[in-house]
Amino acid sequence: MSTIQKTTMRRVAVTGFGVVTACGAGRAPLREALAGGRSPVRAMELFDVSTCRSRTAAQVPPLQRPDGRLDPKEWGRLDRAGRMLLVAAREALGEAGLHGEGIEAPLVMATTGGGMRSAELFHR
Repeated sequence: MSTIQKTTMRRVAVTGFGVVTACGAGRAPLREALAGGRSPVRAMELFDVSTCRSRTAAQVPPLQRPDGRLDPKEWGRLDRAGRMLLVAAREALGEAGLHGEGIEAPLVMATTGGGMRSAELFHR
C-alpha cells in the first residue's frame, strides 16, 4: 500500500481564487489570451536589459489599486509582489462572497516567482 493510500483524505473547499499574470489581473484577461492564442511575452520594460542575451519576458503589467481600505499612499509603499498578492486576494475574496468581512477560516495563498525581487532584496 502506498503512503498516499495510508493517509486520511480531507475535503477541501475552494471558494474563490484570484490570478495576476502577464496577461493582466483577473481570470478574464488570462482566459481571453489563452483562448485567443496570444502570448504575453513582449519587450522588457521593468529594468535595463541591454547587457542581457534575452530582451523579452512575460512581465506583469502595472496594476490598478483595488477598491478597499488601502489608500494611494499605502499602495505606493508596496512592492510589486505585494501589489500582485492584494489584487489576486481581492478577486479570490470577491468570488468567495467575502467583501471586506473578517473571516475565521484557514487561508491559502501561493505565488510563483512574484516575490523574487523582494526575496533578493531581503537576502542582501
